[in-house]
Amino acid sequence: SHPFISLLLSGRHSLILLAVSPREFQNLGSTRDEPVGRAFDKVARRIGIPWGDHGLGASLEEYVRKGPPEGYDVSRSYEIPYFVTPMLGTYQLAFANYHSSTEQFMTARNGEIDEHTRYAVASAFQTAIAKQLEYKIKKTLEHCKSKRIPIRHIVASGGVASNLFLRERRVSDRILPAGPVLTRVTVYASH
Repeated sequence: SHPFISLLLSGRHSLILLAVSPREFQNLGSTRDEPVGRAFDKVARRIGIPWGDHGLGASLEEYVRKGPPEGYDVSRSYEIPYFVTPMLGTYQLAFANYHSSTEQFMTARNGEIDEHTRYAVASAFQTAIAKQLEYKIKKTLEHCKSKRIPIRHIVASGGVASNLFLRERRVSDRILPAGPVLTRVTVYASH
């Protein structure tokens, strides 16, 4: 039921919309550089993740989901790119910085990293994307609350919305105070 927040997370678009009615939408945030799916693809390609059945972004997710490679020391701090959430204080999305950080990191190493570093970079990248999305959703929900717009649902769609890591983080638990503010997060995802 309306109003609700709609997230479009794909390789072509990244948007945060307020669906006021079946015919009225307000664009609260969009990407200022490249969409999230393209960032997934570029980072996966640059760190040497092989292309899978559903594309590079999905391959990066699958690579991390399999768990660390043999001999990976979880207590050790691996050198990774510096990933920062961009455009704090706004609803706008930006993902090119993750690709740029990874590119600089790889260039400084002549394009060569070992499997342990590959895993650390892929895992950190995926976590950084999740943190940005959580932050932007939280800002959006705070905005709606300040305008007395009751949001009960978040609907996510697009290929990146199928990323299980992002879905399993239980965004509503991380961004909302206790209480029945948000009742459902629905995902319409396609590969």
